[in-house]
Amino acid sequence: MADDEEQEFVDGFFEKVDKMVDNAGILPRQGAVFDAGMTMMVVRMVYKMAKTHADCGTLRALSGDSFYPDMAPIYKHIGGLTGSAPAKIKQCFEDFVQNEQIMIEDTAFRGRGSPNVNKDDFRLRTREQYTAIESFVDYCNTE
Repeated sequence: MADDEEQEFVDGFFEKVDKMVDNAGILPRQGAVFDAGMTMMVVRMVYKMAKTHADCGTLRALSGDSFYPDMAPIYKHIGGLTGSAPAKIKQCFEDFVQNEQIMIEDTAFRGRGSPNVNKDDFRLRTREQYTAIESFVDYCNTE
């Protein structure tokens, strides 16, 4: 059970978050890991579960200067429910609390490689490759 000081901390956290959850703005981007609906569902699941723990007095304050209560078990539980990493759930919820809206990660360039790689080196052909290409063209022309 949380003591009075911890409960006051947790209540203060929810005073801020209560105002945001019902009117959450969503800014979807193409190629996101979570789509807008899934992200909003994750935020609401974390919020409802944390609010339930807070009402029961079982949500503890983290030591140090953290604004957030100890929600690691909640992130882990919801990560298991959604098949996501707890770190992704934490990032999703904390981005929402910090920005007061949901920013969906843009992964449109996933799998395309780094833009910093010099691609000219990949376009260079060796003498053996040119010989093989000429042989193939000659074969195709004779057929």
